[in-house]
This record gives sequence, structure tokens and C-alpha cells, in this order.
Amino acid sequence: MREFQGVKIGIFGLLLPDTLKSSSPGKDVEIRDPCQTAARVIPKMRAAGARVIVALTHLSMAEDKQLARCSGVDLIIGGHEHTLLESLAGRAPIFKMTADARELGQIDLNISRLTGKVESIDWKVWPVTKDVEEDVAFAPLNEKYGPLLKSLDQVVGRTEVKLDLRSADLRTHETNMADFIADLYRESTGADVALVNGGSIRADSEIQPGEIMRRDVLGILPYNNRIVKIEIAGSVLRAALEYGVGGVGPGEQPGRFPQVSGIRYSYDARLKPGARLTSVTLNGQPLDDKRNYTLALNDYVALKAGDGYDMFRNAKMLLGPDDAPMEAEVLMKAVTSVPSIAPKVDGRITRVDTAKNQATCN
Repeated sequence: MREFQGVKIGIFGLLLPDTLKSSSPGKDVEIRDPCQTAARVIPKMRAAGARVIVALTHLSMAEDKQLARCSGVDLIIGGHEHTLLESLAGRAPIFKMTADARELGQIDLNISRLTGKVESIDWKVWPVTKDVEEDVAFAPLNEKYGPLLKSLDQVVGRTEVKLDLRSADLRTHETNMADFIADLYRESTGADVALVNGGSIRADSEIQPGEIMRRDVLGILPYNNRIVKIEIAGSVLRAALEYGVGGVGPGEQPGRFPQVSGIRYSYDARLKPGARLTSVTLNGQPLDDKRNYTLALNDYVALKAGDGYDMFRNAKMLLGPDDAPMEAEVLMKAVTSVPSIAPKVDGRITRVDTAKNQATCN
């Protein structure tokens, strides 16, 4: 509860139920249904004198709209999509201000002192750039973390091409940097195949040709994941790929989308999830469901069923996390050991174009 100019505002937060799969919250964390939670929390806030209810959410836009219709909130300020979005459902406006503090959203609620209701809303997007004057209140923090920030600005390598690290691309199709990272997974472990869940590659940006900074490398792979190696049957690998492409859909950017190395696959997003793969090949030959293959992947996916990949739980571990290399260190070594990098997309992932009804390489 917060009070502004004599008006009490109730604020509560909601998380994606899928966070239980897409993160590692622990066994003692419970993430409840958004509408049921709102139905429990909002009456308590109203009883405590809240004239306006604001929901701070990390939900998809579809889930935010459902919340607006089921709950009676006055305003939803959300995230998740990493793009600038505005919408309206029920009587609640919904705002999303991209990601990574690139924009600041200012939302003014014009509230009637007589009725206590929101009569109108004004809003503005403020770009956060180097032109923004620094607040003197942050001086102690800048002094404290100055050495760290300076170390992150160290040049560690160069790229001859633009590196695509946008989340919307990493979670829907092949990109040059996803190929580069997946190849590093496979090469660093000597595995037959590598699988990288697109959501584990972060940064959500493009690195322009030129210098690569230490902060870039750590921003790309920030989770301290280890690259482990397991042995699985071809049928299990096929099931993993099928699961990975099953979340792709209109407006959906699933973190489980499988970036790969050592194999090539194609899928048709028009088909029902669970039956979308149209081909999987390794060294030009169809994947053999009965043959065993070695697979490189991060320990979050292999050991914690990260992003829902639970088909690896009983796999034979050939290189465990105690001995496995850290993914950020492998990437750092790859960048620093050569004069420059120039990764390219080679067509290892093919998606059937639903509009043109033909296969295209993204």
C-alpha cells in the first residue's frame, strides 16, 4: 500500500506460472494462478482503503489481458515481451516498456478526489540514454561500483559482422550467434550434437561490427551454466527437438526453442505441437532413433529440467558439472583467442513458412 497526495494505491505483483519451468525458484516457492491471486488480494487492499489497484506483472500480453478482465484492476504495468506495448482489456490499460532499462515509462493517473476513481491516464516514454543527466544521489553507488564497471568496459575481441542476440530471434529461429555458441558447446565437450535453449542466451540486442567488450560476453551468457555431456538415444533427442519447437506460435517466444550444432532439422509450425518435426539429420543421414548419441547442453537443462526439458533426467552423464567448463568462459576464450570472429547462419534450422507454404531457411 502506498499513499500519494492523500490517495491510497494498492500495488501487487504477479509472475508467469511458467517461471517454475523457465527458472530455478526452488521447492519452497509457489507461483499461484494470476486471477485467483487477484481475487484474494484485491479485496484486502480495498478494505485497507485502496482507491486504485495497480498490478506489476511479468506475464504474457494474453495473460495480462485475462487478468484485466477477471480482476477489476485499474492499471497493469508489465514485462516479458521485451518490446514497447500498450493495450486495453476490460477497463484496465496495459503498458510494457521494452526491457533492460532502455526506456522509462511515466504513467500519470488522474484520480478524482470526490470518487477516488481514475478519470483519465496520461503516459510518456522517456528514452534512457547517455544524454540523461546523472542524479547526484547515485554518486555513492557509482563510486562503489566504478572499478567493476571499468573492468566490464575492457575490450576482449572483435567481430567482423553484426551479432544477432535479439530474444525474439533466438527464441524462434536460427541466428549467427546462436550457431556460434552451439558450436562452442559441441566442440568444448567433443559431443556429437549440442542443444542450447534459446532463453539461456541473453543480451537481447545486436552487437555491431567492431569491438567486443567483456560486458558483452558476460551479458550474452550470464548464468554461470556448465556445459555437460550426456549420452542419449536418438529417440530422446528427437523428443527434445519436438518439445523445443512446440512452443512456437503467434506472439510466442519460448525460451525452450532449440538452437543446435551437429544436426540439422526442419519443422512446420502449422502442425500440432508434438508433431511438428519434418526432418532431423546428422552428417547428412536421418537421425537414428535407436542409436546412442552424445549431447552437449547446459546443466540447467540437463539436471534441472530447465525450460521443461524433463526427457534428460535419466540420461547417462559423461561429463558432469563438477568437471564441465563454464559456458561464459568458453565463449570468452573463443573471442579472445582469434583476431576477430565472423559467425554466419548456415541453414541448420529450417522453418516451413506458414504464409508462403514453402520451406525457408531463417
